[in-house]
Amino acid sequence: EHPQLGLIPPGDFIPLAEETGQIVAMGEWVLRAAIRQAAQWQRDGVAVRVAVNVAVPQIAKGGFAALVSSLLAEYALPPALLELERTETARVSEGEVVATRARLRARGVCIAVDDFGTGYSSLAVLKRLPVDVVKIDRGFVTDADVNADDAAIVESIVSMAHTLGRDLVAEGVERAAQADLLRRLRVQRAQGFLFHRPMPAREATALLQGLLLAPPAGTAVAAACAPAAGERRRAPSPRRRAGQTAAELAAARARWRRACTGPCAGPSWPYLARAVRARQAAHHALP
Repeated sequence: EHPQLGLIPPGDFIPLAEETGQIVAMGEWVLRAAIRQAAQWQRDGVAVRVAVNVAVPQIAKGGFAALVSSLLAEYALPPALLELERTETARVSEGEVVATRARLRARGVCIAVDDFGTGYSSLAVLKRLPVDVVKIDRGFVTDADVNADDAAIVESIVSMAHTLGRDLVAEGVERAAQADLLRRLRVQRAQGFLFHRPMPAREATALLQGLLLAPPAGTAVAAACAPAAGERRRAPSPRRRAGQTAAELAAARARWRRACTGPCAGPSWPYLARAVRARQAAHHALP
């Protein structure tokens, strides 16, 4: 946030950071902050996967996999709770980039290709690179519920990703009609203003606790958040029981994380949207 220019979008300052070589230091700062916050959320009982964008210079510099492993160990964050995203804005021929992704994926870190359908992202990317998640670019999602061509492109991306065994995330979901279409196409996850706008970590903590931890019975928030018929609510993260060892707790939380991932896990989208609105109305009051 610039003192005179206000909030500057990433599309404006990231190209400049790449051009001046500041992107490596900036990226490391962001990565450390994200891992630190994800670890804090896990300690707060709301373990969620945090996605971090990385730039080609960060990966190509060398030692990036070691840096990620070091930060995960420093903050005791399970690798499965970190997702690294990269937009394919250039042809991928750098052996170090591909090898680094493979090492991180083998370590358990989730690897995503961002803004799929733009730049150089293609079938060849999914075939050649170690990728777990395909993020459908918002340019295709924005009018997919009203434009047949956009809907056909989204459907083809979804079909391709499913065939190759990749998970999907739709970007830029702002209307219920978009979410309905994506749900019919079996898109597992989505992000966008329909669910929430960006917020500071402290507010996000309250929101996550409201979504993943049960609110007090009989309250207005509990009534508004109650799943409707056919909807699912994700079980809360296990807390330590009396006499339970750290290893037993870690194993229980690992089972919980596995149950909370995949195409059929987690709360349904209507529940999430309704729960978010209920928490907003209650000023994100903690249970």
